[in-house]
Amino acid sequence: MIHIVPPTGAMYFNSPSLSGSRFRLNLLLLFFVSVLPFPTGMIGAYLHDADAERVAITIYGVNLLAISATMSVLWRYAVAERLIHGDRPEERVRAVTAKLNPSLAVYAVAIAIGLAAPTAAVVLYLAIAVFLLIPFRAIVRHGRGRPER
Repeated sequence: MIHIVPPTGAMYFNSPSLSGSRFRLNLLLLFFVSVLPFPTGMIGAYLHDADAERVAITIYGVNLLAISATMSVLWRYAVAERLIHGDRPEERVRAVTAKLNPSLAVYAVAIAIGLAAPTAAVVLYLAIAVFLLIPFRAIVRHGRGRPER
């Protein structure tokens, strides 16, 4: 299983120094990402034991929720501190924020669903990753012949 943190496109954190808050948020994000292989391994190990699989998928979902929540807090911090720049930052900031916001709620719902139907939770985790990864707005805009904003 793979979880991909949403790309920020042509935006970069623009700051000559790393503040304590941003440093801690980055470390927290890296911690949760570094822990991800362990619940993934648990899922593989307990795939054929229904109760253990349910626990493993729940732990995996909680880890994904923690990654998403930390990424969301880090993103909001960067936006609030005006650390983001790029070609058209306002439009891209709104696009990334629009992708991050619903993922937190859907992860929480998927975790709850995973307690009863673990396979459905895994499908939802995959759907969230696809939603975060694929730039649907740009694809639709390109399909309509409009230039990307």
